[in-house]
Amino acid sequence: MASRASLCSLLLFSLLLLGITASASSQATVTIAASDSQSPLWDPACYSTYPQLETSLQDTAAQYPQIATLLDAGLSWEGTRHLWALKLGSARLPGPKPTLLLLGGQHPRDIATSQILLRYISYLTQTYGTDPDTTWLLDNRTILILPEANPDGYYQVYAQGLNQYKNRDNTACTGSVNRGVDLNRNYPYHWNTVGTSSLPCDLSYPGPSALSEPESAGILSLLTANNTNLLLNLQAPGPRILYPYGYTPTPPADAPALFALGWAIARLNGTPFANVQTHNALAPISGIIDDTA
Repeated sequence: MASRASLCSLLLFSLLLLGITASASSQATVTIAASDSQSPLWDPACYSTYPQLETSLQDTAAQYPQIATLLDAGLSWEGTRHLWALKLGSARLPGPKPTLLLLGGQHPRDIATSQILLRYISYLTQTYGTDPDTTWLLDNRTILILPEANPDGYYQVYAQGLNQYKNRDNTACTGSVNRGVDLNRNYPYHWNTVGTSSLPCDLSYPGPSALSEPESAGILSLLTANNTNLLLNLQAPGPRILYPYGYTPTPPADAPALFALGWAIARLNGTPFANVQTHNALAPISGIIDDTA
């Protein structure tokens, strides 16, 4: 397990490279909020289709085999799209190394998050070996990047123009555009205790049971299989830095350190001081990846 100092250094350096608005979460998790993507007024020319996103990750792994490995976190609910992740890091120094997971697209209408992570992948792979900071980062750390955690929903947003928030689970709220499960309420830690709805058509529906959805199960498996020390969960809109917990107003034992980390990030990207807070202070919510990680 990496020290708190080394994890903070990794996080801050990563966010400096990202250069975006952030939002923190979980004892080992940070949720990063990008710009508001709930409006349909976005230009498709500025974003990748899902096949383009998939091809980009595959091509990157083929082009940079010494530092990039393609991982498959499983299939989406519709069973035709994969949750692809890239594992970035060199073998120049022995491990084990602190591991960071960057996660985007759990709510597919937050369409900017996937593109931000694709650009970060390009930056890291293209500057490794020439930029000393990037080279140090990939020599001393492992970075997992899963740009699109909800590929079925992403397809609905991009190809169909829907304001898709949940996945495409059709076992309840059948046939409706409001069907599906909120993946970020489907994780096991204090699942379905607060901030959820029992109505399957509601946005806050957490599913029939924890990890009922293949996407959330695949994400958690990826996190645990790679001994992840820190999770950055990108969402939109922002700016806001949120840290654990969501299910209770009682903060975790390391809340002062999490707040200090969140405020350090906030100063980098202009997030107001008042927007650095726990998930619960913003709105009680349970079953989130931030509390589970």
